[in-house]
Order: sequence, then C-alpha cells, then structure tokens
Amino acid sequence: MIPLRRKVGFSLVLVVMVLAFGEVIARAYFHWDQELHWRLRSAPAWRIGWVRRHARGIEIFRPGIDLFDPLLGWKNKPGFRNTKPLNGSERVSTNSNGARGKRQYSYERNDAQRVIVVGDSFAFGWEVSDEET
Repeated sequence: MIPLRRKVGFSLVLVVMVLAFGEVIARAYFHWDQELHWRLRSAPAWRIGWVRRHARGIEIFRPGIDLFDPLLGWKNKPGFRNTKPLNGSERVSTNSNGARGKRQYSYERNDAQRVIVVGDSFAFGWEVSDEET
C-alpha cells in the first residue's frame, strides 16, 4: 500500500506537469495563430498580436490610419482620407493634427468653451462617417 504522502506528492507533481504542458500548448497556439484575438475577443491575446505585428513593422490596427507612437502605442495618422468604405464608415478622415474630421482646430487660446474627447474606438466614432461623429 502506498503511503498518503506519496499519493499527494505524486498528484501535485502530475497537476503541475499538466498545467505546464497546457501553458506550452497555449503559447505555441498564440504564437502561430496571429489572428486568434479576433476569435477569442481577448484583450491579452490582442496585445500579444499587436506587439508581434509592430515588431515586424506591420500596420497596427486600422489599415493606413494608425501610426506607432512610443508614448501612446499608436495614434491617428494626420491627413488620412479613406478611398473606400472602412469598417462600415463611408467617410473617415483626420485633420493635420490627427483629430477626426477635416476641420482644423486652433490651439490658440480664445473665449470659446472647448470640450475634448479622448478614448477608444467609441470616442473616435469608429464605424460611422465623419458627418455622424
């Protein structure tokens, strides 16, 4: 008869080996399947893919509209104009500062009240045309 300590020790070793094997399989799968994040809708998987694409010089997220930024990760490309529908948007453009739309905004101080919206694809107005933002 096997002592209880040996059974518990064997069980723990077996669990650790199974978990390590699962980790190796998951890492290999994420390494080879570059677009897995779209199917999983997983933020960590998306970040891994983003880092790999950036390291190879591939466009970051939205074709042609993003630029790498060492501080922010990415930013809108100044002066962008789409030539065909882009993710459901008929017209997507950015001004010379990279803000959404063609209208130029002055950074000079004046009496007008200003509101700035900073954020993600919702703040950008992704999937809507310039007139709808």
